[in-house]
Amino acid sequence: AEYQTFKILSSKLKKRKLLRKPPYAAVSIEYAKIGKQLRREDNSVTHIYAAFCFAAVAKCQEALSIKDKEASNFVKAGQVLFENESDDVELNIDWEDCVPEAIHCYQLAVKLYEEANRPYTACAVLAELASSLHTLQRFDAASQAYQAAAKKKGIVVDAIQMLCEAVDCELLQHERQRACSLMAQAVELASKMPDLQNSLPHDNSVSDLLPSFPIATALLVECQITYLLLLVLLGKYDDARAALAVLMADAVSEGGALRVRLAIEAAAGGASSGQVLQQCLNN
Repeated sequence: AEYQTFKILSSKLKKRKLLRKPPYAAVSIEYAKIGKQLRREDNSVTHIYAAFCFAAVAKCQEALSIKDKEASNFVKAGQVLFENESDDVELNIDWEDCVPEAIHCYQLAVKLYEEANRPYTACAVLAELASSLHTLQRFDAASQAYQAAAKKKGIVVDAIQMLCEAVDCELLQHERQRACSLMAQAVELASKMPDLQNSLPHDNSVSDLLPSFPIATALLVECQITYLLLLVLLGKYDDARAALAVLMADAVSEGGALRVRLAIEAAAGGASSGQVLQQCLNN
């Protein structure tokens, strides 16, 4: 029934009478209603039609020059397509890949938010896109989305977080060199941050070992440690020694050399900081 209604609504937009515009506003409301109904159904096929409905709403909003609603409905369309793909993966159903269309919807939304001078929203949409791709184990595409989010104008802490997420995606693909290059960018960004009074939310063992550092220093040290370990893994010992010297100099200036050593051990998965440091010095 919803599909027949979808076809009727589409035909309404195609019928053009002289000097009269199609009823975009009314049709947009109907598309949105059908999209919500189809999205609630536990069926991959109906989810695809739900995405079509939300994309159609976006096109109607484009005709009405309501850019904010156009962008938000493109995001909804992308979300439904990703939901459909997630269900297919869990059920091992071989449907046509919805991911490229979902990515396209998100990219259209990002472009609209950028044109509206809303970089923070554009960054949030890219982060959501990247997270969805990560969930589907599309790590290469997820890394690209995280990197794109990091380049948007916004809060430096968010940009660093996006780069760290991209590093995680690269490591999951065993791309250590690319991960190292991205972490170097994160270190550079963190080194330019002014000290802030608020503390970072600690969600891992490395951050928990740096509670008394200013927010900028804690974030910088955390990035430096990851960068150091990646250099050691790549066998770039000259660069690792240089990174270690900078790291320990920053730590001593904050009175936290011991905490940094403990953080290195935590990040190295149990290897003592002495082992990591000795590997740098012996090569």
